[in-house]
Formats: sequence, structure tokens, C-alpha cells
Amino acid sequence: MDFPATIQEARQAIIGFLVNHAAALPAELLGPVTTAAAAVSPADQICDLAETLYANKERAGYHGRNLAAKLGRFGGQEGYKFLRDGRGTLMAWAMMRRNGLEAPDGVTFQTVDDDPEPLAQFAVPVPEPVEEEPAPEPGA
Repeated sequence: MDFPATIQEARQAIIGFLVNHAAALPAELLGPVTTAAAAVSPADQICDLAETLYANKERAGYHGRNLAAKLGRFGGQEGYKFLRDGRGTLMAWAMMRRNGLEAPDGVTFQTVDDDPEPLAQFAVPVPEPVEEEPAPEPGA
């Protein structure tokens, strides 16, 4: 996996994801993802999007997890917000491991038990299934 080296590369990764893969996200996740991606501050954009995708990793899909890995690693290296102090890098390794990717040279992925806990404020609730009433019988 190629990790962004600059803010411009990180933002290009975000744009590429939005253009090519965001439409495949579940409807309840698309709003929070696009809101995070629209943040004015690049640090907020990178951190909030990484955290949103990480907190909803099962619904983010393969490409969403890859983007979370890229942004988490970049944000962690830059010391952004919640991603500093190793959290972003551990998030990146967790997303790569989940996607079946190989660890970068010199890296051993942590175990699932050592993955950072998702931040609750970024978790998007799974909508309750709506039970539809049966259609009336014809002629009734």
C-alpha cells in the first residue's frame, strides 16, 4: 500500500475514494463520511474521516478500510488530533490486516486484541430493519 506523504496526497486519496467508491457505502454511513470529507481544515478532514471509517469498519468496505489505513498512518505521523501517539498507525495496521494485505517491511501487525478502540463519537448506528405490513389481498 502506498501511504500519503503530504496533505495534498492525503486529500487526493480522499477525493479518489469519494469519486470511485463512496456510492457503495450504506446510506447511513454516506452522510457522516461526506461530512467528514468536507471539513475545511485538512487535519480535521483527515482525522475525522479516518476515525469514521475505522469506527464503522465492517460497513466501510474494502476501499473504505484502505482509505482509513492511509489517513490513519499519515495523520499519526503528522501528530494530528486523535491519531497521534501511535493510534493512527495502529489503526492503519488493523485495517490492512482486516483487508488481508501484507504488513510493510519491518512491521508485524498487532493482534485484534491490541487494536485501538473505535471512538464512540464516530460510530454510526446501524438502522433498525423496518417491517413492512403485508399488502392487502386483492379485492379485500
